Amino acid sequence: MIEGVSSMAIGLAAALAATLLISGGLILQAVDARRVSRCHGLRLSLLARLLQRPWWILGTVIGYLAFPFQLVALAHAPLIVVQPVHACGLLLVLAAGVRFLRERIGTPELIGVATIVVGLGLVAWGAPTGNDPAISNAALFSATGAMIALALVPFVLGERCGRMVLIFAAGLGFAAANLAVKGFSGELAAHHYLMAAMYMVATAIGSIASLLTQMTAFQRHRAVEVVPITFAVPIFLPVAVGMLVLHEHWARAALAGGPFAVGAALLLAGTAAVTRSAPVCRMAHAA
Repeated sequence: MIEGVSSMAIGLAAALAATLLISGGLILQAVDARRVSRCHGLRLSLLARLLQRPWWILGTVIGYLAFPFQLVALAHAPLIVVQPVHACGLLLVLAAGVRFLRERIGTPELIGVATIVVGLGLVAWGAPTGNDPAISNAALFSATGAMIALALVPFVLGERCGRMVLIFAAGLGFAAANLAVKGFSGELAAHHYLMAAMYMVATAIGSIASLLTQMTAFQRHRAVEVVPITFAVPIFLPVAVGMLVLHEHWARAALAGGPFAVGAALLLAGTAAVTRSAPVCRMAHAA
């Protein structure tokens, strides 16, 4: 039991480090994203232009430094525990909006922050311990592939792509990348290097596709429309998929999983509140 608690603590700490790096990188990326002409939307030329901007490059490097921490987190804690922790990254974005844009935090933001903190505590306390191997590699890989296919829809539609399709596609691609990282972690630990490489390719495709669609969405639409979906979907959709295709060891969860379920619901509610707050949306709009 003590070993399980220790492993969970390591996983939670690594997940928290990963989300802080990701959010810090996104803040820096936001500085340069809107300075690129809209004519480059949904094209690789958008990425080429961004790669010429030092703040965007620095933000990207910082964001990808989260990858080893995410691998450590997934090696010590279940996916359904690691993913909700990423909601805490919103607190860094909120703080950046307050610090750099001199926005004030109102009651809704304070409630959202408190909800996220309480939710994280319940998730950490009530989550199932142990590894969560896939019911089958085919199930996990198929789920990841289906989400990547949906993430590529805007590239097929081009200028005909609607607002919600574009925004949800960005979220789906990042969610698929998160699932692929879980698959990569498991296959690497099992020394199945070919499958690990395939998951890494899926991670790259999902990440690049979502990067382009998210930046295009920020160019075309209001931040208050883009931020909630592109933050919430990558965090919570993998949790839902994980419950279907992974063994989550609910017998080891506190009180039959009740505290974890309540904590996850609180994290989702807090995420919804904070992502619609003025400091977070203005931080994105400042880009």
